[in-house]
Amino acid sequence: MLKSLRRSDAGIGLEIGNGAVRIVNLRTGTGKPEVLQATLEPILDQENEDQNFKQKLTALREVVKRTGLRKKAVAVALNPSILTTRDIQIPRVPDEELLSVIEWEIRQLIEFSRESHNLDFIIHNRGDRSPSNKYQAMVVVSKKCDLENMVKLVEGSGLRVRRLGVPADALCSLAEIHPDVQQDMGSAIVNIGHHDSSVTIVQSGKLRFARQLDFSLDTLLGGISEQMTISTDQAADLSREISLCELDGETLETKQMRTLAGSILESLAAELNKSFNFYASVSRGGTVSRVYVTGGLADMSGIESFLLEHLGVITAVLHPFKGLHVRGGIPGNANQFSVAIGMGLMPW
Repeated sequence: MLKSLRRSDAGIGLEIGNGAVRIVNLRTGTGKPEVLQATLEPILDQENEDQNFKQKLTALREVVKRTGLRKKAVAVALNPSILTTRDIQIPRVPDEELLSVIEWEIRQLIEFSRESHNLDFIIHNRGDRSPSNKYQAMVVVSKKCDLENMVKLVEGSGLRVRRLGVPADALCSLAEIHPDVQQDMGSAIVNIGHHDSSVTIVQSGKLRFARQLDFSLDTLLGGISEQMTISTDQAADLSREISLCELDGETLETKQMRTLAGSILESLAAELNKSFNFYASVSRGGTVSRVYVTGGLADMSGIESFLLEHLGVITAVLHPFKGLHVRGGIPGNANQFSVAIGMGLMPW
């Protein structure tokens, strides 16, 4: 079963995304966790699956060579693209009946075979003192061959797989130790990547809700590219200069870019509002009091004010290295390391 319990052990967290490999080597002592190494290696996207595997393997081997972590055990974040995740409610049944009840419920939503698929779950509210007679569960279904390929990829680079985990659980681990996250409040961590994005709701060190979002940086760049009839590379260059806040002395071009980016990001705000409303319904009134943005979108100027205006919830950037001792300084693209750090903080 996926573990929602935490302990202070730390290790090596690895995220193999569609655009980059990220690895973080952590060590705990008597105080704060210490980041010994944090490395990112870009991956060139390939349409062919075999070529894509080879590109990821090449990038991962380069990271292992550069960091000297060969033969080390790592906690690996599974790519959301190979996971089917659903939040469901089930009756509060004895532990020995949980798996059979969850399997019956999830089969009403997803078709799969236990011979070819893996079924895993987390109970969000197991220890809650609530009058509800329902468990809230996050269920993850994945093809066994996809999990085997992930292990093959990692071990082919010279590393050993300590555990596989979902990004939502990694973000919960990070939030549990982060100095900016108010533990007693419902907090939504919005992780926006180039290809995959998610919202993860946590409270008091527990994962309450997780959902993939139909939005990514590719959505933003694609919209800019289409509206301005420019290439996506040009759109990426322009996006680095966008501010979602009105600036003194801004030109007509920067104002147009702000308006365009804002109109595209409204779809993200709509997705988040929909997720928050759904969470409130399944959790019997659970609310989101804080929003924390991480991933590539966190680098966009004014994103906190934009989401505050459209969500009505106080929003801040979740800087993943904050509160940690970092050897050699915080790396570039720091906001892209949240999942890798969280995986490193996961229990053995």
